[in-house]
Amino acid sequence: MTTSFFKTGDSKIELLEATNPDSPIAKFIEKRGEGVHHIAFEVKDILSEMERLKNAGFTLLSDKPKKGLIIN
Repeated sequence: MTTSFFKTGDSKIELLEATNPDSPIAKFIEKRGEGVHHIAFEVKDILSEMERLKNAGFTLLSDKPKKGLIIN
């Protein structure tokens, strides 16, 4: 996929473009249409935050944190 980042204040916006029709991004767009794929937040304690969200009724994609692309 092609990725572009834009920084605005303390926030970063990431735009993704599928370059392969079998990629997760292409499959997401095919199934759900264009739109927001995910939102990420930086937190001090990811495990506690995941537990809090689970207890609040959110559906998590994984029981463990997954490392994503890190940019500064």
